Amino acid sequence: MFRFASILLCFLFAHSANAQPVPCEKFQKVHNELEAKHTEKPIWKGHSKRGHTIIIYMSEKGSWTALMLKDGMGCLLDAGHGGSYAKRGKQT
Repeated sequence: MFRFASILLCFLFAHSANAQPVPCEKFQKVHNELEAKHTEKPIWKGHSKRGHTIIIYMSEKGSWTALMLKDGMGCLLDAGHGGSYAKRGKQT
């Protein structure tokens, strides 16, 4: 649990524009952590032509996490708080 939180913090506060390795754990562990610790639930899932799945988690308090799922691993792409819904076909 501490390891996951440490990885998440390192990922969120990385300041370099260089390519950074994406922190990954077994999907079920990441999923459980997002639901238990952050009360985030999956609200959207999309399948990439590159062979992975992107899942967006969100809490009722407005926090969100973007997760990549591939080969049983969940990789944290980004996370934040707040946002707005985009209208289909419209630029924001």
